[in-house]
This record gives sequence, structure tokens and C-alpha cells, in this order.
Amino acid sequence: MTMDNISWSPLKSERLKKTRGVSFEEIIASRDERRNVLKNYIPKPQVPIVLTDAATIATDASLGNHFRVTLGDNRTLGNPTNSTDGQKVIWEFVQDVAGSRTITLDTRFGLGTDITAVTLTTTANKRDFMTAIYNMGVGTWYVVGFVKEY
Repeated sequence: MTMDNISWSPLKSERLKKTRGVSFEEIIASRDERRNVLKNYIPKPQVPIVLTDAATIATDASLGNHFRVTLGDNRTLGNPTNSTDGQKVIWEFVQDVAGSRTITLDTRFGLGTDITAVTLTTTANKRDFMTAIYNMGVGTWYVVGFVKEY
């Protein structure tokens, strides 16, 4: 059989409706709807939210999942507000040109046996990253990662 012998009739909507119970247009519309729904679930790259340097650094967790602050002195990372259960957040602490700044975690941060303290690098202009996951049931941000001197 050659390609010339094949009948290439267009797909007939009525024929499809009789055999499958739906029209070709309905199938295409359903496909397009599924594509639009899936677009909403594809993670979009997130620009870090710049936090204001202050004696107690405030984080509104509803704004994102990556927060950056340049430390101008020794600071406290305040308990985040507007958190959601299971939310994972990265804080990026950047030393200013003087360096040697420290961070103290507020009361709603929990440390485990692997990460018992968050001690920042002292090198000027270097950055450290801390990751935490929020547990709404106990109201605690569990610190699950800390890497330094980037």
C-alpha cells in the first residue's frame, strides 16, 4: 500500500459524536482547558524578596519563599507572619562591608541535633543561607538547612 492509496478524509465531528459521544470541538476544548489548568501549577522563578534591615528583621511569609537581607549590625530574625503549613523558606543573610554580624533566631524557630546553632560567616560581603519548614500544628519553623560563606 502506498500513501496514494490511503483516503485522507477530514475528521468529521458528527461521525466522532456518534461513535464516542463527544464532538471533536469538545475534545479540543477539554484539551485546552487542561493545558490552562496545568500552566497554573508550573512553578515560576521567584525573585528573592528583600527584607528591611532592622534590630528585628520582619518576614511576611505570604510574599514568597526566598528572602534576602544585608545585615548592618547584629540582628534578630523575627518570627515570620502569614505562614502556611508545610511552607519551605530560604533566608539569605548577607554580611555588609564591615562583616562580623550575627543573627539570633526568634522564639518560633526550632533547631535539631544536626543544626544546633546558626553562626554566620564573619567575612565581609559573604552570604549564608538558612532553610526552614513551617509546622502549623506546633507553630514552629524547623531549621533544616544552613550553609555558609558564599
